[in-house]
Amino acid sequence: MKKIIWFVSLVVLASCSYDVRIRPNLDVTASIANPINMKVGLYMPPEIKGLTMGDRARWDLKYTFRIGEAVSSIVHKGFQRVFKTVQLVEEYPTEVMMSTSKMDLIAIINIPEANANLNIQEGFFSEDAAGNVQITANVSFFDSKLIQFTTVQATGTGMGKQGVDLFSTGQSEFSVPVENAIRNLGNNIVQQVYGNYDIRKMADKINQ
Repeated sequence: MKKIIWFVSLVVLASCSYDVRIRPNLDVTASIANPINMKVGLYMPPEIKGLTMGDRARWDLKYTFRIGEAVSSIVHKGFQRVFKTVQLVEEYPTEVMMSTSKMDLIAIINIPEANANLNIQEGFFSEDAAGNVQITANVSFFDSKLIQFTTVQATGTGMGKQGVDLFSTGQSEFSVPVENAIRNLGNNIVQQVYGNYDIRKMADKINQ
């Protein structure tokens, strides 16, 4: 019995958890010719800023990525790329707020999916940290009466494979596919929102 307890204790001590904060200053690389001439409010629920994504790379390694600030920032940058005026909304929008601020649209963000599949591939002389990450955002658009008229879904995927040196836990290497996924999410938001027929139709009507 003592041997079993000692073995379990050894396994617990050998297990490691790593808390990785993804840098929030990632940039959107997608470009458009001319921003849409609309004033848009952007509401992101508070839980998005605290969003985390975790995965167990192997039985003794657990990674938790703090992606909330980076995701919030990339969504904001994506909207700034698409629309001429973007105003962050701190509270859940109301019709009164829409009328006083004279916004054309309000967008509400939801993150239904944030998955990481990480693993360390052992080689003869070295190891590789490999990752496959997917983050999905649903963007619901409402008019000045807070009537929903269109929804856009954008997805960011990130893959990466980095060599792990002798003293590395793979912590920094695993950040590569996570950052790629967040950056691609921002680019996909630009493409999906800018090309949305309903939004362009409303913009044409407003700017006639």
